[in-house]
Amino acid sequence: MFDKPRDNNNSNQLNGNQLGQQSNGASSTGLNLKNGANTPTAEVDVHAMPKKFLPQGPKSSGGSWGKIVLTIIGVLVVVGAVAAGVYWYINRPQTPAPQNNNQPPVVNQNTNVNINQPANNNANVDNNDNQNTNVNANVNTNLNINTNVNTNTSSPDDNIDADNDSLTYNEEATFGTNPNNDDTDRDGYKDGAEIKNLYSPLLSNQTLIDSGLVTNFMNDMFGYSVYRPTAWLAQALGEDLGTVTILPDSESGEFFTIIARANTKKLTLSQARNEVSDILPINIGMVNYTLAKKPALRSGDQTKVLMVTDDYIYVISHNIGLSGQSGFSTTFDMMLGSFKLLKDIKIPTN
Repeated sequence: MFDKPRDNNNSNQLNGNQLGQQSNGASSTGLNLKNGANTPTAEVDVHAMPKKFLPQGPKSSGGSWGKIVLTIIGVLVVVGAVAAGVYWYINRPQTPAPQNNNQPPVVNQNTNVNINQPANNNANVDNNDNQNTNVNANVNTNLNINTNVNTNTSSPDDNIDADNDSLTYNEEATFGTNPNNDDTDRDGYKDGAEIKNLYSPLLSNQTLIDSGLVTNFMNDMFGYSVYRPTAWLAQALGEDLGTVTILPDSESGEFFTIIARANTKKLTLSQARNEVSDILPINIGMVNYTLAKKPALRSGDQTKVLMVTDDYIYVISHNIGLSGQSGFSTTFDMMLGSFKLLKDIKIPTN
């Protein structure tokens, strides 16, 4: 039996004529076509089958038209579908677009030409013409210039005796003593008592003049001498040595004066009281006192002393200033205790 051919158009298949030709060729040449070698084979009779017995395939003309028809039908279907889709898209129901809430606000372009001008024409002009021209300058023409030149600048504390030794702060500073110790040299005597008795408060058994704390002021013209603190100033008024002022080195405003006048009338102490009434008023109360071992009078406030000799009348004063408080009472007592008449002074001889 022969294999069924797969395709009449296949050029690789052999028909009966070709087969017979190949067979004839093979027999004539003696080649084995199967093996492709020049090997001699036995001769075989090959018979070609008549064409009518061969399987017949469909006619090529009829199959081509069928494909063409099917292709046209497919194209028409596709075109119809596309046309239907286009028609539907054009005529589809319109769905309203969702409202956009973020649309910009509608600008009201309504032009309001109504100019609402206030009709209040009240100018409210203040017609008050009251022009107050008060020219009262109230100029104080009081030219009362206070010319009080009170030089007393001491503090009340300067006149206090804190340690109760009869010396104020001013005097403690003058003599260099301890204001918080009543016995600076610790000799058993208070500082104030030592100064009154002309002894040094700084060194035991030392005289005041030897301590250098005081200086002996001598007035040869009027025949007397007196101690004054070394730091103090003694001066006469002009050329008249009859009036000498002793000024402390403090700002207390206090000062001391020694006035000497000639006793040409040989007045007694009581008579001299009226003679010096210009510097020692009569209304000042006086009490008996001893000065330079001579009878004398001292005022009740302890600030004035009067003494008379055959030659001179002496008035020694402590002016406490405007403060009314004495800061050098013990110093004044020291000066009175040191007051001596020159004729009574014994000049040492070699």
